[in-house]
Amino acid sequence: LNEANVPCVLARPAALTDKPGTGHYKVTEKQRGTTLARPIPRADVARFLVDAVVDTSWDGKQGIQLSGKK
Repeated sequence: LNEANVPCVLARPAALTDKPGTGHYKVTEKQRGTTLARPIPRADVARFLVDAVVDTSWDGKQGIQLSGKK
């Protein structure tokens, strides 16, 4: 297996919390300067990672930021 052919995404979560997940998250792809992101429950980061396995539109994305939603 050639590693170059393995799809991946680099996700950077904002401040992680141990609060219960909400099932919602915000993804920011293009960041300029400092962005103020809402803290995100660890369960919602896990939800994004599971969603990214199925949704191939994230393949090859670098440096997306995950944050919580209101």
